[in-house]
Amino acid sequence: MRRETPSADRTRPHTVGSVSWVARVSVVAAGLVAFFIPDASAAGGAADLIQPHRAVYEAKLLRTAANTEVIGVEGRMAFEWRNDCEGWGVDQIYLLSFSYASGVGVDIRSSYNTWEAKDGSRYTAKVDRDRAGEREVFSVEAADGEARFRGDREEVFELPAGTMFPTAHTLALLERAESGPRFFSVNVFDGSEVETASLISAVVGKSQTGPPPITHAAMTPAYWPMQLAFFKANQTESVPDFEMRIDLQLNGVARELVIDYGEFTVAMKLKELELLGGGGC
Repeated sequence: MRRETPSADRTRPHTVGSVSWVARVSVVAAGLVAFFIPDASAAGGAADLIQPHRAVYEAKLLRTAANTEVIGVEGRMAFEWRNDCEGWGVDQIYLLSFSYASGVGVDIRSSYNTWEAKDGSRYTAKVDRDRAGEREVFSVEAADGEARFRGDREEVFELPAGTMFPTAHTLALLERAESGPRFFSVNVFDGSEVETASLISAVVGKSQTGPPPITHAAMTPAYWPMQLAFFKANQTESVPDFEMRIDLQLNGVARELVIDYGEFTVAMKLKELELLGGGGC
């Protein structure tokens, strides 16, 4: 699932990753599957466990640093992960409100729709967001080692060797939850910003058990905490742009996301869950 991150002035909110947790994350050409997915058979094993679903998360401010003006964050995120036969479809909608000590409030609306071919040959994304009254709309298609953006700005970026798309990245993390290794760094392209792929360094924690946040047949006692560090494209500093913890089940359902921007931390906790059909494949 892709995250929403504040802008340079920390007022703007990815995709659920990676898948996009992811997103994400959580969210690259015919004949180049091995180039983008280091272990295609492993990713296939994790994919067999995925339960397509629609989820709603509630956002709350968890903590702030002494130097931040942010005093409140609230809102909701709707996330949908579909099995579209030849590919994975992921839709995310964010509605977030930021409150500042000065009394100013900033509202952010973001719609992020992606499709990723299961063979790694193609990835598309459409972004429509409004940050404090400033609307931005664009689309991107990635294939054959490059990403082509269209909209108010038209740009083409080469993707670094080994780049992964968000769902492939999420599946790789889930595979490591069961069999390791637990440290994983790779460039991931999700198309949520007009830029090339960015580095995500992940640490997959050991299995934990605990009561789920909601009662649902798809909720399991076991989950895996995953710590992700996100670095901007072409970043040279060793400190990540932001960090995220995801409590992820093997079926692809995330219990909670905790996003640390340094100046403040936002938690997104699962509130509603609906299973979707498998696409009739």
